[in-house]
Amino acid sequence: MTLSHHHDHDRLSDYEIAINFGDTLSLIYKEKMEELNNDLKEVYSHLDKLAIPQVPEFHRWFARATVPHWAEERFLAIEHIQKIRNLYRKIKKEPTVDKMDIEKAKAVPISTLYDWIIKKNMVSCPFHTDKTPSMKLNKNNTVKCFSCGFFGDGISLIMRLDQKTFKEAVEYLNKL
Repeated sequence: MTLSHHHDHDRLSDYEIAINFGDTLSLIYKEKMEELNNDLKEVYSHLDKLAIPQVPEFHRWFARATVPHWAEERFLAIEHIQKIRNLYRKIKKEPTVDKMDIEKAKAVPISTLYDWIIKKNMVSCPFHTDKTPSMKLNKNNTVKCFSCGFFGDGISLIMRLDQKTFKEAVEYLNKL
C-alpha cells in the first residue's frame, strides 16, 4: 500500500486515513465503538437523567460542562471514527482512479498549477490574503502554508482551488 502523500510530523488527513486504511477500519469499527461506548455508560446514564424536563437548565449545562476529561476524549474519538467511516463510505461510492493516473497527476510540478509569485521558494497562499508569502513550495512537490495550515500535493491543491473531487482533479492534472 502506498500512502497518497505525507504530512509534516507524520500526520495523515482524515481523507488519507479513509483511502489508505478504510478497509482495516471497517473491520475493527464495531468493536472499537462498543469499547468506547462501554467506557461511557456511566456518563451516558448521568446525561440521560438530565434530559428530564424537571431538571433546571443550569444543572444540565453544569453537568455537560464538567464531563470528565477522559470522557470528553472518548466522545471526540467516537466523533472522529464516525467522520472517517463516513468519508470511507463516500470514497467507496466514488468511481475508482487508476494508481498510474494518480502518480502521473502527482508528478505535475506544483509550481505550474497556480500563478505564484515565488520568493526563495515561498509564495503567497491562494486561500487567504498574504502581505508576506506564507506558503512554502517543498522539494517533494507539495506546499505548506504556515498561516492557514493548508498542506498538500497538486491533487489536493486543485481540489481546493477549483472545488473538484479527487477523481476530477486527477483527470484535470493528467490533461496538462
